[in-house]
Amino acid sequence: MGVINQDELDAIGGDRVARALTRRVQAVATRSGMIGGTGPGATSFTDGTATSATYRVMHQVRADASAQDLVVRYANYRAELLFNSTSGEVDGPNPITIKAAIEYRGKVYPLRFYGQRSITIAPGCHVDSDALGVDLIAGETFYERVYVSVAAGQKWPVGFDRNAIVDDQCNINNGGADVVDALGTFTSSGSIRMFGAIGLWGTTSVLGSSSALIVGDSITAGVGDTNGMNGCNGYVKRAIGNSIGWIEHTRSGYQLRFWDDQYAGVQGGHVRGITLSRGANSVIFALGTNDVHANAWNQGLAQAQEFYTRAWKQLRNRGLKVFQTTITPQSTTTDGWVTTANQTASPYNGIRSQINDWIRTTPDGLAGYFEIADVVETARNSGIWRAGDTTDGTHPILAAHLRMAAAIDVSRL
Repeated sequence: MGVINQDELDAIGGDRVARALTRRVQAVATRSGMIGGTGPGATSFTDGTATSATYRVMHQVRADASAQDLVVRYANYRAELLFNSTSGEVDGPNPITIKAAIEYRGKVYPLRFYGQRSITIAPGCHVDSDALGVDLIAGETFYERVYVSVAAGQKWPVGFDRNAIVDDQCNINNGGADVVDALGTFTSSGSIRMFGAIGLWGTTSVLGSSSALIVGDSITAGVGDTNGMNGCNGYVKRAIGNSIGWIEHTRSGYQLRFWDDQYAGVQGGHVRGITLSRGANSVIFALGTNDVHANAWNQGLAQAQEFYTRAWKQLRNRGLKVFQTTITPQSTTTDGWVTTANQTASPYNGIRSQINDWIRTTPDGLAGYFEIADVVETARNSGIWRAGDTTDGTHPILAAHLRMAAAIDVSRL
């Protein structure tokens, strides 16, 4: 058989290949992700008083490509990753029933699940909607509307804080009526933790378009940041904005150990959360701060390297380019971090510095790293925050988040 030239290849299948690549299913919008939150206990689930609520969550279509055939995932489980946790993921305590729709360009489009308007999700399970045949134009805003109901005394998982600036809404404190099929805003009050889609996937109209999974802790989630761009708090989400589609898997207290299903203290790791990488090209892996400051690596650098290498390999085996961030410092102060002279570096700064120096060598398993520690420390590996960059010794303020965002090269994703 002779060699097939490019013209012949195009004639027999090149166009089909191009179409297949163009229509790849991937994340197509902003602000979906694993239900996590920023605290333990009652904030993990509703308190059992309310039996229903409607939520309205703003999303933006990725700026580089329009999206079609939207599929929305809802879950009855959440990330639970505090230092004393024994499980990376926690099932909801009871079944929940949901009904959902997409609000876009002045219309409400009902979502269906196996052809039905509502569906009951058992504890520990998730459900994907039927594909919605609406073209979502690149860069435009749409709203997810979802009604959740349970029996008296039961609960449902909640996570991220309501962002009123972008018209996130919830009526749990205002009667909890089903207004999924209504248009526009509704009465919403109070500081509320939200329920919403953990994934938004679809097909795109641009050949070679990218999407990303974001894995991180409270810093990545956006603690310390304020008025995030288009509802996107935290340096990674600020860096990406809606330039590509992304899904996040972040939670306060995250440790690398809790991602790892081989760690003795964790039952199962993230066997459901990792499926959020569906269709992604890259992952920004920003775990490490909480492991360091919980003295998790008390056996030294080799112990940390084992855990990181295993996590990176797991993600790389899914076809993802893995980008690790360096680990930011932690310090104490006698003057509210107004100065550098009155700060004292964490007693675990030594192991943090060793891990960061190792990450900077781009070890096997990494496509690259993003240098965020250098832009907030007084000097490399000093363990001291630049004056005024934090108010608690762990979380960067807005100005620091912005510098860290500038260190993320989105073109590499």
